[in-house]
Amino acid sequence: MPSIDSVKVAVRVRPFSQREKNSGSKCVISMHSRTTTTIQDPKNPEHVKTFTFDLAYCHRKSKEGHKIHEEMMAKIFPNLVETRNAQIQAA
Repeated sequence: MPSIDSVKVAVRVRPFSQREKNSGSKCVISMHSRTTTTIQDPKNPEHVKTFTFDLAYCHRKSKEGHKIHEEMMAKIFPNLVETRNAQIQAA
């Protein structure tokens, strides 16, 4: 029988779209650890907010997609297949 886990929240910073690259957009999100993310106000660079998640993934690291699957999806997928109380949300 699979173990019962609590809710886990992960965040992934996506790569810039071509439109964002073409317009010279600046990344205002920094990842300082596997759980800590900061967001800088682009209009006021001294204004920074820090957020803590169970896991944080950065698009700049080439193997992050595999880590997301291994660390998050693979653990709950059996419960999804067996129609247990499991849910994946993406925004």
